[in-house]
Amino acid sequence: MNRRTAPLLALCIAAALSGCASEQEISADEANRILRQDAPYTVEDEPFSGTLVARRGDQVVFRAEYEDGRPAGLVENFHDNGELARRRQLAWDEEKGTVVVDGDEELWNEDGQRVMLASSQDGRVVKLERWCDDGDPAERASYGEGQAMTREAWDCETGKQVTQESTNAEGQPEGEQKTWAPDGTLVKHARFVAGQPEGLQETWHPNGQVTMRELATRHGMIELVQMLDQSAR
Repeated sequence: MNRRTAPLLALCIAAALSGCASEQEISADEANRILRQDAPYTVEDEPFSGTLVARRGDQVVFRAEYEDGRPAGLVENFHDNGELARRRQLAWDEEKGTVVVDGDEELWNEDGQRVMLASSQDGRVVKLERWCDDGDPAERASYGEGQAMTREAWDCETGKQVTQESTNAEGQPEGEQKTWAPDGTLVKHARFVAGQPEGLQETWHPNGQVTMRELATRHGMIELVQMLDQSAR
């Protein structure tokens, strides 16, 4: 069973068990407008519960679960070749008066390779993973309270890590921060505590030659340890 048929089978089973679910055909052009509209979606003046489906010819391009006129569950979009393009769990947030992602959101390229997975709670992303088109990692991030975040990123052409960063709840740099050139050469290394540099801070040219070393203390004082000609290569 492939990814495209499994969700549809699940919907059919749910419909058979409930005896009340229905399918409503809409145009492909209407799909995004209906999904974003503030008012509940109605059929014959009644809030719709069931599955909205949009097709281009015989090809399904959009499918969404609705309850009482609001998105409530899986919403899927498809590439023109029939491959699943996007799948997300949506819910209506009554307090905010809008639709939010509450669960997983996934993206695939036209070859069927998953390129993104984001997990959200009440519309707030708590974890994010992205992949290159060949399946290699491109980004990993997790989000905590406030603006707290840890993130790593890779170059899709070389496969080398290029970023390591983190922030605290106030959005200030926290902990080790590293930057690499696309070929994997370390070009920056720093450490922060509550947004202030602490300890040895270093930068390098892409060829690996040191350009600057600074020593930062807990009191915010910075001592220049070493600085080389910025034009050196």
